[in-house]
Formats: sequence, structure tokens, C-alpha cells
Amino acid sequence: ALTARAELGPEPGACRRLHREVTEDNARRLSQALNRAHDLKAQLEVLLKENERLRKTLQCQQEEKCEEVRALAAKVHSLQAAAVQQQSLMHEENERLRKTLQCQQEEKCEEVRALAAKVHSLQAAA
Repeated sequence: ALTARAELGPEPGACRRLHREVTEDNARRLSQALNRAHDLKAQLEVLLKENERLRKTLQCQQEEKCEEVRALAAKVHSLQAAAVQQQSLMHEENERLRKTLQCQQEEKCEEVRALAAKVHSLQAAA
């Protein structure tokens, strides 16, 4: 602006014309900057809405996954409890079978002793 003023020299009305041109140029630049700011604001609002939509979607998915994990944890707990119960039943059954086998072995031992005594007695009589 100063260079233009120096070039115009003392011509009447030159300063007013220069002032008007600078003012118009500044107004045009300001209008462009305001339009750009308005556009950027609109883009930001769109991005904020999209961000909120994505945040809600992610939150829902995380809640669904948490529900799935809780359900799986409950199932694992149930299976563990069933396994412990089954193990206890198997231990009881094994103990019962061990005792039954032990009794049968003792009975067979008594039978064998009785037979051995009878054989011994028969041999002695013969």
C-alpha cells in the first residue's frame, strides 16, 4: 500500500482511491477467510457426528463382547464344577471297586486255604 501511494504521488484523490482499494481487498480476503472458516466448521461438525457414531458403535460392540465373555466364564465355571463333581464320583466309585476287589480276594484266599487244608487232610488220610 505504501509503494502504491508513493507511485501515485500528489494526485488529487489518490489516497482515497488507494484506501478504498485496500479496504475492498481486505474485505474480499476477510470474506474468503470467513467462508473457509464456515466450510471448516461444517466439515468439523460432520467429523464430530461420525466420531460419535463410531464411539457408540464401538461401545456397543465392547458391551456385547463383555456379555459374551461373562457367558463363557459362567460356562467354564459350570464345566469346572461338573468336572470336580465327576472326579469326586469317580473317586468314590474307584474306592468302592477297590474294597469289593479286596473282599473278593480275601474270600478267594479263604477258599484257597480251606481247599489247601482239605487237600492236606486228604493226602494225610491216603
